[in-house]
Amino acid sequence: MLFSKRIFLLAFLLAFSASGAFFWKLAGSAEKFLSGLGGERMYATPVTVNGLDGELLVYTFPSGDAGALAKALAADPPSGTRCFLIPATTAPLVLAVTGKAAAARGTPQWPAAIPQFAARPLFSAETRASNLSFLTGASDAPPAETSLQAETSLSLAGFSEASPPGSSCRIFVKGPSTALLFVSPSPDGTHVTVLVRKGAGKF
Repeated sequence: MLFSKRIFLLAFLLAFSASGAFFWKLAGSAEKFLSGLGGERMYATPVTVNGLDGELLVYTFPSGDAGALAKALAADPPSGTRCFLIPATTAPLVLAVTGKAAAARGTPQWPAAIPQFAARPLFSAETRASNLSFLTGASDAPPAETSLQAETSLSLAGFSEASPPGSSCRIFVKGPSTALLFVSPSPDGTHVTVLVRKGAGKF
């Protein structure tokens, strides 16, 4: 049950990465800063972003206002940390990446665990401890076509869809492995996010 809650929390976080906002921190500690804003830490793990090592922190803000939180993150963020706000209506979430990974400005790499399709990587990360990989990419094709391309690549890799009816974030399974797919329109085409967690070990 704990594993399920954590995987779907992170899945929710990543699924909406195309519509969130990044902020750069200037001074202070990431954990102290986010706790001081009323955040509760849900998850922490080593992470690799574009080939650079760091730590991934996931904070939830049960009584937070997404607009006010966005202003606070933009105005006074901690040094060496890259924050990503998910403006959920009832409980905004913040993804914080610290260490060398926070300063990653190189070309995003397509994670080996995610089957490839026609999209340009915009952001990618992999957690060593939990065999979890995620990618946000851009496509010139419309959302429906992009979704079909991603679905086909997952199917060819042996994944079968297990999404609830009407779900905007689609779920695929392959044995103990799970993949999530979210596609959304963007001003320059389509954004697509894919998360793959291999195996069913400790999250």
